[in-house]
Amino acid sequence: MSGSWVSRVEAERRADNLTLHEREVLKHLHYYRGRGGVAFPSHKAVAAAAKIGVSTVKRALMKARDLGLITWTERRVRAGWRLVRATNVYSFLTPRGPVSPTTSTKVQPERGSRKRRFSGLFVAAREDRGPSSGSDDWARANAQRQIRILLAGAGKEDGS
Repeated sequence: MSGSWVSRVEAERRADNLTLHEREVLKHLHYYRGRGGVAFPSHKAVAAAAKIGVSTVKRALMKARDLGLITWTERRVRAGWRLVRATNVYSFLTPRGPVSPTTSTKVQPERGSRKRRFSGLFVAAREDRGPSSGSDDWARANAQRQIRILLAGAGKEDGS
């Protein structure tokens, strides 16, 4: 069962459903698997083993849960008169059916473009942005033009 779970994680990675860091988190989580097919390491322990941040571990676990690769339950232990949260208990699941690529909501920039930030707005500036001597002035003017277009679309006539 464990070999099929690891191969499913690899298949999800090949289908671009998991990033490299997410795959590493899942592999290191699997190293902690014990009797009964469950693991209960802390987020900090997995992050240290995978050499990444704790927030990345949390995002990877959420993504794996959405893909149906793992599930977990919270553990609480009694410390005197109160319950204290302990590590989660992770169960490994192997989804049935083929791996299908998930649709990404990321907007890919045009080929040959890059993003520049002006006044809190992201403006895509082409690589061939005009003459090199005034390229910063050109980019600033282009950003101001984009702001005027956005404000006109929102019903505001002037830039104030």
